Amino acid sequence: MCKSREKNEYLISGIFFSVLVFGLLIILGTMNSGYHLIDDHEFYRYWNTISERGLWEAIKINVKGDLAIRYRPLYIILRTIGVAIFGTDTILWSICKATEITAALQIFYIFARKEISIFFSVVFAIMIMWGSQSEIWWRLGPQESFGMLLFAAALLSTYYLKEKNVWYNKVVFTVFLILLSLQKESFWVSVPWFGLLLFAYECKNKDDQNKGLCLKKFFKRHLPESMVVLAVFAMDMCMILFVVGTDKVSYAGYSSDLNWKFYVFQTWKNLVGECAPYILSLVIVILISYIGYHKKLLGKSCILQLAACMYLFLAELVIYAKSGMESRYLLPWVISVLYVVFILGYRFWTENSRMKVTIAGLSIVFILILGKDVIPKGIQFTEKGRNLQACVEFIIDNTSETDKAVAISRDGEIDYSFGVLMRDQYKYKYIDEIYEYETDLSRLQEADILFGKTGQVYYRLSEEAGLSLDNYDFYETKYYEVALKR
Repeated sequence: MCKSREKNEYLISGIFFSVLVFGLLIILGTMNSGYHLIDDHEFYRYWNTISERGLWEAIKINVKGDLAIRYRPLYIILRTIGVAIFGTDTILWSICKATEITAALQIFYIFARKEISIFFSVVFAIMIMWGSQSEIWWRLGPQESFGMLLFAAALLSTYYLKEKNVWYNKVVFTVFLILLSLQKESFWVSVPWFGLLLFAYECKNKDDQNKGLCLKKFFKRHLPESMVVLAVFAMDMCMILFVVGTDKVSYAGYSSDLNWKFYVFQTWKNLVGECAPYILSLVIVILISYIGYHKKLLGKSCILQLAACMYLFLAELVIYAKSGMESRYLLPWVISVLYVVFILGYRFWTENSRMKVTIAGLSIVFILILGKDVIPKGIQFTEKGRNLQACVEFIIDNTSETDKAVAISRDGEIDYSFGVLMRDQYKYKYIDEIYEYETDLSRLQEADILFGKTGQVYYRLSEEAGLSLDNYDFYETKYYEVALKR
């Protein structure tokens, strides 16, 4: 492909992905849906730390605090710097996240175009972040949006290093893998995949098929960057195993309290759950490819790429054996499947027009199936944000900053996020969370403001606490409700 034509194609694809991402988010209304009771509390916590201690101290405090339970130092550093730049403005943060998604899609497309057609490159890029994992398009907390941008950049840099073994490609490849390893545990464990992929690429020539020549060639060409990445990977592993630990978070990691049967069962649930459509697509493509199978196409390089994808497939399943693999946790696992389906599978059916049309049709069907919940979930996200804002406005209009507010949803993140919002944004002085009413009944009786999920406030007051509802004014939305003491 000539340079000018290539640039024009990439410009068009960039515009397409920008319109897709920003257009969908604007239509769904997620970009201006306001504060949400999930990860958004970090904005206010980090902003307060920056205001009190300065940016550099805030970075050190936040990283140190997070290392007590997780290993994602790059995410925390960038999150803190982002708060220093964007503050607590959720619209600016939404634009930032949408830009990350758009850039990741574009880079995945550029990589795929090195191997396959325009149509299948678009499908490859979209299917990676389409489906239940598309929640990272609008949620402002998950590490996967920037993580997938780094993953895409690392993948493309792997290709360029294979094509041209020069020092600047080595540096770019090394830097992206180091950054990727520091973003989140699921991305850290993906780092060896790129090394395995690069090794597989070195075995493409027929002369390298025997006598270990591809292994010798690999170490001769890539020893320095391989050693650096391996050293960083090993250092990260030591940090996770001996400093952070693997059982600090209740919903993730590994715990000695759970036996191996639990993890085997959970892994099986993952495979037959949200992983199933991708595995089904893999099986279908393998069957179709078998029809058009030619032994000459299945060389050592192809087998090694399959082995690399098998590593990523299994490694991500292990990482999420406890928490379950759904929504954003499918990333970057899905690439282990989609790489085989499109990048490797393409060569087996590209010369057969009937197979090509069949795969194209099935791809569209899978995109529709995977995307059936995207719009409803985006709308739900928007409604939750606006419902929360309506409840907050009701509270502000009818109470004062000295009134005692209590969050009683019994969802730790919702209650905590509500407390942060009322305390840091609206300067309410008395914020509480109540989980056990037998011991905290007096605090519940003293509260002037009660907030929770719709139906819960009414139920907790009347059924669990036995308080008279005549003493409260209620305000109810689809997702949240408020009770104010008269």
